[in-house]
Amino acid sequence: MPSKTSTAKYVDSCGYGLEIEFELTGDRFEHVIFGIAGDQRVALLRTIESATDQTQSRFPAFQEIVAQQDREGRDILMLVGKAGDRYWSATVTGETDHKFSLLRFELACRGPQPHSDLCALYEAGSMGELTFANERATCSVIADALIQIIGGVIETSVASGLVPTATVSQWERDILIRPTLAPHVTDSQATRFAYELQMTRRV
Repeated sequence: MPSKTSTAKYVDSCGYGLEIEFELTGDRFEHVIFGIAGDQRVALLRTIESATDQTQSRFPAFQEIVAQQDREGRDILMLVGKAGDRYWSATVTGETDHKFSLLRFELACRGPQPHSDLCALYEAGSMGELTFANERATCSVIADALIQIIGGVIETSVASGLVPTATVSQWERDILIRPTLAPHVTDSQATRFAYELQMTRRV
């Protein structure tokens, strides 16, 4: 029987980092992203794309998860799912280094509908006051650490991937991540976009 939960954790030698936890709710997985600082575990973001209404195909929907590890032993999660006539896939990866942890999402949506309405949507959990500048969100809810949400780049054979493929904005307590529809990762049938959560220790 497929697992109803899946987690991945990226924590440095001092106990600082990021963790993501997926749980099956209704017909799809929702997830929570945590900031870790020793014994402290703070829910930073929680998805609110998990409505079972099939008309909500603009939000990522995943029904299956496969967990693996790369050659360095880092967690990798691969997800697939469907909502309406749109098919979603995603890869969640991460890394950690001295004073730095990264959680990266790379998503693809395929289907006949125009993709200008796609959006990954989060509730801001315990992130506290967010500062928005240069299409990124910043907060300091964990002592001695800076947390940022930014649009990620995707490299292809025709582009170096220096242009972010997503923008980050806020509406009340919600965080909206929208694809930029960058031409090197978008065509009439598919849209790809990426975004990252970064945690940097100040000490």
